[in-house]
Amino acid sequence: MLTTIQLHKTIARQLLKFRESPKETYEDVIARLISDVEHKEEDGRRLLKEGYLEMAADMKKLGKEWETADAAWD
Repeated sequence: MLTTIQLHKTIARQLLKFRESPKETYEDVIARLISDVEHKEEDGRRLLKEGYLEMAADMKKLGKEWETADAAWD
């Protein structure tokens, strides 16, 4: 299904700047931009997960270090 949308001229000019070739349509540009955003969101979630796992490992290591310190103080 095709539909028509209205764009302000400033938005249309900005979309033209994002074209990778003169034959690329507005739809192509918008679809590529949406895909880019989705990939960046996926990358962001992956990086957050990696960061949380790294922090958890560091916290576990610190906990073990404190356990030995507690034993030495007793």
